[in-house]
Amino acid sequence: MRILSFDPGHQTGVAYMLGPEWQWGMTIDHPALTKDLLSHLAHICEPELVVVEAPPTRQVDDISVRGYGLICSWFEGAGITVERVNPGQWKGMVKVDLVISGQHQKEAMYMARWAWKRESAKLWRILGEDNGPR
Repeated sequence: MRILSFDPGHQTGVAYMLGPEWQWGMTIDHPALTKDLLSHLAHICEPELVVVEAPPTRQVDDISVRGYGLICSWFEGAGITVERVNPGQWKGMVKVDLVISGQHQKEAMYMARWAWKRESAKLWRILGEDNGPR
């Protein structure tokens, strides 16, 4: 499964996973987060799932909210499944031994890994196998 994950904010973390393997990540400054950039990412990655962390409900930040809205609306408009997640859904559920620079990029990768593990577990349940991912 190809997963593209976003942690939006003043600096938006992006991570791309192909199956269980982290491929790359980056941090995007808010002014560079545009429809053209999202289109380019979609073309390169061809994601099957986009995971986006919802902005906090306390201390709402307009830049984070705008970035979140742009990411969700662009990918949904392109017909790509978007999963909106709250930090409490995934934080602390996955740790990976990789050196990743930047907190937002690291969190985007953790979200992508969390989503992959969850989607893989669903598939194994459908197949009736008990030797799926751990």
